[in-house]
Amino acid sequence: MESDPAIDYSFNPSELIQSSVHNLREVKPAAVMRGSHDKTIKLWDLNKLQSSKTLTGHKEGVWCIKYNKDGTQLLSASPEGIAKLWDPKTGKSTADLKGHTKRVFWATYNPSSTMIATCGSDRLVLLWDLKKLSAPIAQNNLLSCDFFQDDKYIVTTNLEGDVNVISQQDNMNIIKHETIEGHLKTNTAFCCTTIKNSESESGIFLVGAENKKVTKFRFDPRDYEVEKVGQFVGHSNSIRNVQVSNNMQHLLSCCEDHSLRIWDYQTYEPKIILSGHRDNVSGGAFINENTIVSSSWDLRVMVWKI
Repeated sequence: MESDPAIDYSFNPSELIQSSVHNLREVKPAAVMRGSHDKTIKLWDLNKLQSSKTLTGHKEGVWCIKYNKDGTQLLSASPEGIAKLWDPKTGKSTADLKGHTKRVFWATYNPSSTMIATCGSDRLVLLWDLKKLSAPIAQNNLLSCDFFQDDKYIVTTNLEGDVNVISQQDNMNIIKHETIEGHLKTNTAFCCTTIKNSESESGIFLVGAENKKVTKFRFDPRDYEVEKVGQFVGHSNSIRNVQVSNNMQHLLSCCEDHSLRIWDYQTYEPKIILSGHRDNVSGGAFINENTIVSSSWDLRVMVWKI
């Protein structure tokens, strides 16, 4: 079954969207923040379909944006080699996180918003204490990272298709798990996201990769093992972004095949194919259980009613 976008808002071609769209439902209703290759971050009002604030300060494009726990601070990552902290109320940059020597692909807060992890093409994942703002902890060729709910471990993915779990306590890479299966020679793992605020899904994380699948894994800290739990199969190209709805009923996948798919999170069955983008879909988020926003290399942001 296919669904037409309720709104198709085309941006000026100079504002090519490359980063994920952040879900601002808990920060500001009916609004999304997005980063762009035009070096800016914009807050968009989805009701008025207009930008209400523009943040400037990056020297190159903005590839990743995240809000902290209470929405009082914004984090961005850029291929210029730094991550930035922002005051979203004033729109001013409050700190530059300098430590990487090459592009920074990803940046994320831990659940309590006391730490930040960044990773990039310099083979580093850097852990930042917001009180000190410096602390490299491990090396790898990394593309994405996320904290587990307990704040003790970080999961990372890389170009070679490895999933690594890093312990914050002893700064050690404790697990390396290969995701390459069957006849594949490579399986770039583009994105990962951990499941938080769900006791039954403790230790669960999702990886979107070149193998056209979203794979669900479980990490067990008692014996330091990672096991594959299941897979969401149906896309025809690499998976670039994965999100799970707040009620844990649906999974959203964004793909290089120009589509998004909504899956039943419990059964792994596809429910809806969202077709309308004309290029790689790089980001997506649930605004609420019935509304999704997506970004793409086709220069457009779309809002979908499902």
